[in-house]
Amino acid sequence: MTGVNGFFHKLVWHDMTNEDQTRAIIRFENGTVADVTWSTIAAVGAPLWRILGTKGGIIDTGAGGNVGYEKQISGPPGGSLTLVTCDGSQRNEREVEYLGSDWDNYWQGVADHLLRGGPVPVTGEFGRRVIGVFEAAEKSSASGQTEAVPYE
Repeated sequence: MTGVNGFFHKLVWHDMTNEDQTRAIIRFENGTVADVTWSTIAAVGAPLWRILGTKGGIIDTGAGGNVGYEKQISGPPGGSLTLVTCDGSQRNEREVEYLGSDWDNYWQGVADHLLRGGPVPVTGEFGRRVIGVFEAAEKSSASGQTEAVPYE
């Protein structure tokens, strides 16, 4: 990552500490750009994921993605994404179902850590870079400048 530009907006929920809408534009050394927006105030939705490339892309609305997650801890995968590939003038589209999840083992790992001193299922070191992106976006929003992301 070469830098992050962040835009944080507090427009509606003034009694809460979280921003109503945030956006981070993340630039990478090879010229790739990620545009991430999270909003609790947008009047219209957007796809959960939209990944664009010159030879294909992915659209994922997130519809049905919580099946087997919210109502039950484990179950069959729910939802799918649309994978588009382009080869010359040929455009192909296919649905790819989400993989199943194993929330039973994840939450058992959390319980083992909290109650019995077992290893943390997701370490702080693993999540540190992501938190660094959030921090850089917030700092950029305040400074109006591109900010570097700590933690290689």
